[in-house]
Amino acid sequence: MFAFFCAFYQNGIRGFYRIQKGEDNMRGLKKIFAVGLVSLFSLAPLSAKATSFVYQDADYGFQTSFPDSWLMQTTDTPTTRLLVRPPVTDDMASCRVKAVNDRRAVIYPFVHRGASVRNAVGFNFVDQKINENNNAEIVNYYPKGSMGKSDATFSQVKFDMYDDQGNAYRMHGVVLTAIYGENRYTFSCSAKESSYGRWEKVFGSIMGSVSLKEYGHLVPTGYYRDFLSDKEVKIPSVRGGNL
Repeated sequence: MFAFFCAFYQNGIRGFYRIQKGEDNMRGLKKIFAVGLVSLFSLAPLSAKATSFVYQDADYGFQTSFPDSWLMQTTDTPTTRLLVRPPVTDDMASCRVKAVNDRRAVIYPFVHRGASVRNAVGFNFVDQKINENNNAEIVNYYPKGSMGKSDATFSQVKFDMYDDQGNAYRMHGVVLTAIYGENRYTFSCSAKESSYGRWEKVFGSIMGSVSLKEYGHLVPTGYYRDFLSDKEVKIPSVRGGNL
């Protein structure tokens, strides 16, 4: 709408100036109206290009969104829940979500959940997983990231990938790993190192859209009053004393 009003205003000023110069008022107004309509209808395709597809995984309780022009691919590993690529694949860009059952963080109180995640899926874990690729390395590692409501570790990585003709390309990627509830999630996006810059914002938008199904509650008593601080209830026994 902002583009419409700018175009309308600019052309309106020009039309008004011509009217003051003696041109026919109706001709000037018709011109302004026509320009306004063209500007208004030109917004339709721009809005359509900004839509996203929302993907939900009921089995592992996560949701994410990606541009609706991207295509869902056949998963490449048993743990891959989602694999998407843009329609133009020259840059070998892709994003994927892997999920497996992992109950290691369940036993920890909420206040220690961040530490438990960093211990379970920290640098060594990412280094082990990324080295499943050829000539892999961790460029940057950030232990205090987030994925939806969960603590997570964030890494920037590089590795080699081969195309269908056997040509090797240096890849640059980002990896976000978390343990939340009973599952471990690994969200990664990558593209050719030479063209990574053009995909960085899209990757950030996709990874930032991840949400996880609520697990437990941040407050031990939920939204109720603090009943845990109530005094002990003593029930007298017919045999004497208390139950």
